[in-house]
Amino acid sequence: MKKGFLVVLAVVMVSGLILGGCAEPAPTPAPTPAPTPTPTPKPVTLAVDFALPPVSYIPLLEEFYLGLEDVTGGLVKTELYPNSSMGDNRETFVRTRSGMNDIGLNGTGRGGAGVFPMAEIFDQPICFDSSVALTKAQIEMVDKGYLDEDFADFKVLGIYNNASCVLYLAEDRVTTIDGLKGLKLRTSSQPWVEVVNALGGVPASLSPSEVYIQLEKKIVDGTFQSWASSKSWNLVEVCDYANEYNLMTVSFVALMNRNSWEALPQSGKDYLEAGWRDISLQIAKTYDDEVPGLKDAFLEGGGEIIQFTPEEYDKMEALFTPIWDKFIADREAKGLQAGMITDELYRILTDLGQEKALVGYTPQ
Repeated sequence: MKKGFLVVLAVVMVSGLILGGCAEPAPTPAPTPAPTPTPTPKPVTLAVDFALPPVSYIPLLEEFYLGLEDVTGGLVKTELYPNSSMGDNRETFVRTRSGMNDIGLNGTGRGGAGVFPMAEIFDQPICFDSSVALTKAQIEMVDKGYLDEDFADFKVLGIYNNASCVLYLAEDRVTTIDGLKGLKLRTSSQPWVEVVNALGGVPASLSPSEVYIQLEKKIVDGTFQSWASSKSWNLVEVCDYANEYNLMTVSFVALMNRNSWEALPQSGKDYLEAGWRDISLQIAKTYDDEVPGLKDAFLEGGGEIIQFTPEEYDKMEALFTPIWDKFIADREAKGLQAGMITDELYRILTDLGQEKALVGYTPQ
C-alpha cells in the first residue's frame, strides 16, 4: 500500500515538472517610460496695426495689453503700430486676415464697400449724443450675433465709435442744407458717399493723413470727422467752421487673426474675452470726456460752431430715407436679415435714450 502511494506521488511530481516546463515564462516587467518634457512656450509679440495717429486713448490700450502680458507671465507681449505704419490703412484687415499683423484696428467701412456689410449699419445716418451710448449698442449687436457673418474670419477684440461727427468747413459758413450743395466734402467710406450725395455735396475719398493738406490747399471744402479729429489732425488750423449735427460717426473694430488667437495660452484668451467690452467702453468715454474741451479750443482758435435748426433736421429725415431703404434692400438681396437687424438697432438705441437715432428710418 505504501509502495503504491509512492509511485503515484512520483508520477504527480514528474507531471508537474513536465507541465511546468511547458508553461510560458513570466513576462519581464516593461520599463517605466521617462516622462516627456513639457515644451517651454515661446514668447510672442503681437503686432497691433491701426490707422489713427497716437491719440488720447493710447495709454488705455497700452495698459490693456500690459495686462495681457501680466496674466500670461510675459509670454504674450504687444507692439503698437499707429498711423498706418504697417501699410495702407484701407488694407488693415487684409493684413489681419493673412497674418501680416495679429490685431487690426480700423473703421468698419475702411476696408471697402461690402467687406463688413452689416457692420456698415453704424456708418449710416445715426444721430446720437454719446459715444458710450452707441458703443453699448454696438457691443449688444455683437453679443447677439448680428455681426457674426461679417467677422467670421476673425476674433472680435473690441468695437466702439469716435463720437458723432462734425462737418468741418475750411471757409464756407453754412447754416442750411441747401448751403451744402456743390461743396467738395471728404468721405471715409461708401455710406458717407451716399450721405454727401443726398446732401447735395461732392464726395472726395481721402485717407485721414491726406485731409489736412487738402483742406489747406482748398482742394476740398470740408470733412466729416469727430471732435477728437480737431486735435489729432489739427483741423482747427485749417477750418474756420464746425457744423455740429451730432450725425453719423466712424465706428472702429479691433479684430484678431484666428491663428494668432488660437495660439494664445488659455490665460490670454480668458483675459481678452473678459476685458474687450470694458476697454471698448473706456475708449468711448475718453471721446465723450474730451468734447467740451475740444469745442472750447476750436472757439479759442478763432473757429465758429454752427448748428442746424429743427426744420433743417426734418429735411435730413426726408433726404436720408432712401439711404436706409437701399441699405436694407441690398443686404436682404444677399440673404442678410438687414430689416430685422436695423429694427433691433433702433430699439436698442431708443432703450438707451437716443430718440429718433436712425435719421430717416421708421421701424417696421
